[in-house]
Amino acid sequence: MVGVTTTADGVTLELASGERIGTPYLIAADGARSSVRKALDISMKGSTDDTPFIIVDVDEHPDGCTPTMPGYFHYRCPELDGRNVMHMPFAAGMRVDLQCLPTDDAGYLASPEGLREWLPRVVDPWYTDHVRWVSTYLFRQVVAESFTDPAHRVLLAGEAAHLFAPFGGRGLNSGVIDATDAAWAIADARNASTPAAGELIAHCAADRRRWALHNRDVSSRALRIMRGSDPVMRVGRAVAARLAPVFWPARAWLANGPVQVPPRAALEAGLGGVQKRLRVSSVY
Repeated sequence: MVGVTTTADGVTLELASGERIGTPYLIAADGARSSVRKALDISMKGSTDDTPFIIVDVDEHPDGCTPTMPGYFHYRCPELDGRNVMHMPFAAGMRVDLQCLPTDDAGYLASPEGLREWLPRVVDPWYTDHVRWVSTYLFRQVVAESFTDPAHRVLLAGEAAHLFAPFGGRGLNSGVIDATDAAWAIADARNASTPAAGELIAHCAADRRRWALHNRDVSSRALRIMRGSDPVMRVGRAVAARLAPVFWPARAWLANGPVQVPPRAALEAGLGGVQKRLRVSSVY
């Protein structure tokens, strides 16, 4: 797709082959580099985190222990010279997330040589020889200025509309709702009069953008807790770490930092009990 034109009557897509496709409405779910969003000149507003994360996926250990390993987020892990690290088992493997320090050479730490230096410090050395995938990236906390075009014929969805830090799964989960709400709005618009149809699309775009801004703010708060870059947050984390062994709300606050699940949902999910597995460093 190399061009998009919208009018009061519909959308025309121009393909690289020269073919043109006309459609009454369009859902743009074409990812972070959305060609549709760029063609409509809709900009993204927000910030980019300044410290890289390294994401490593490894195979499941042949002895079957990987699926039973507890997932945890370790603030200022002593074995990694004060870097944050997360372990998260999943089907047929495990993910290890390393939060780099501002002075780190992220390219080296993500290289085979770099992985051999730090990965065995936090997981069984076996995993070092069974790395499936490595990625280094900066988190972007951005939301499209509008989720629709002036003619109200296009709706943005998913990463075409917003990018968040992945902790808590807010990007994917809200992207699913972007798409389903867009489908319902278009279905209703096609059965409505022209003025009402535009209002339905505009209402859907505004509602989904409002939730995107909310998710951006929440995921940004999670990053502030994880980073501990300001003195107040560092003191709060230190106090919570010292209280965590005897005071479960402190344990839950630390564990909930990277995901920012609403307190009631966290309680219903049993965070108060499972956070006994949380590892924290009391040295801040």
